[in-house]
Amino acid sequence: MDGPEDAARKARQLIDAGVDVIKVIQLGQLTREERMAIADEAHRAGLHMAVHAGSVEEVRAAAEMGVGSIEHMGGGRNPLYPEESLRLIAENRIVASVTSLVSRVYDITAEYPERLDNPQLKSDLPADIYEDVRTSLDHFSGLNYFSGAKEANKHHPAKVRQLYENGVRLVIGTDSGTPMNFHYESTWQEMDLFVRYGIPPMKVISMATRHPALLYGEFEDLGTIEPGKLADIIVVNGNPLRNMSALEQ
Repeated sequence: MDGPEDAARKARQLIDAGVDVIKVIQLGQLTREERMAIADEAHRAGLHMAVHAGSVEEVRAAAEMGVGSIEHMGGGRNPLYPEESLRLIAENRIVASVTSLVSRVYDITAEYPERLDNPQLKSDLPADIYEDVRTSLDHFSGLNYFSGAKEANKHHPAKVRQLYENGVRLVIGTDSGTPMNFHYESTWQEMDLFVRYGIPPMKVISMATRHPALLYGEFEDLGTIEPGKLADIIVVNGNPLRNMSALEQ
């Protein structure tokens, strides 16, 4: 970015291209004027705005920008969120997507390496791409991508509970497509983690259905089962309230 005019121009380019969401990743690398120029264009176009924000300063900036959501709130190696961050997020009704699975897949795969040979992965990809992906994961523990996974995973449960207990609205997000974070299982895996972290299963189901519909302005048609809404329903062979892995089938 080269000043607020450039920031606004680039935001308008995206809007004119027909994007549904404006997302800002490196808040700390932008000036306040650049951030607000992007926010003004997004709000003028009526678009949802998402950001990455870890520090108190970034959360403060996100609140000033009027963003709808903060992505990857479960990341980082800090044990807990500062009280000011929690207060700003809750007071400004910012939704948090934790994407806990991004690093937790390291622990899951270390315990159950057979998941890398799930036939579903092979059937989902062209043969040459599958071979490339599968070979790249033969020594996953040495991937630089997971260099901070063990440390981050120590703090996930407490951080998710902290967000939940402080009234922050959570949605289930997965960032699937990242290493070992496969599309066909990421949603139920993330939901299962939330239950293991101590959140009631019915609340977790709402985080995967009702809350996203509210976040993206689709609650009139989606998010809950009630008269007049689209019948966007899945049927599974099991009870997710007892075990989220029922959603796997």
